[in-house]
Amino acid sequence: NKSMQRIQNIDKNYPLKTKIVIEAPKSKNSIREIPLTDYVVECIKKVSDDQTKYSANLYFLTGNEKYMEPRTLQYRFKNYLEEAGVDYVNFHTLRHTFATRAIEKGINVKSVSEILGHSTVKMTLEKYVHITMEQKLKDINKLNSFV
Repeated sequence: NKSMQRIQNIDKNYPLKTKIVIEAPKSKNSIREIPLTDYVVECIKKVSDDQTKYSANLYFLTGNEKYMEPRTLQYRFKNYLEEAGVDYVNFHTLRHTFATRAIEKGINVKSVSEILGHSTVKMTLEKYVHITMEQKLKDINKLNSFV
């Protein structure tokens, strides 16, 4: 129900060039509950059970009452990619990857669209789902059952 971003500061009385803005998302479709797999829930519980012993108002990524800076998250993400030997992609690319893999696994496109907070399935399919040649071959070979 909240969106956080670092934006350019246009207030000349503010000493920094950028500032963090936390506000309502840009559209009503962006306000949503996002389901998590059982595995992810279990992983989160392992960490959050320890954290919530001290306070219920903690941010998951930091373990304290202060949010993680968007630049810090991006920096850590870049480091994790390097450690894993994966070419750099920006964080937003994960949304495209999620959409593509979810569709490949047979998840209903309407579910994928709502999870991503899109207003239409068309947007999800046109902008986020990227079908691989491997998937096209798998799909076209389904026609073999007719011969």
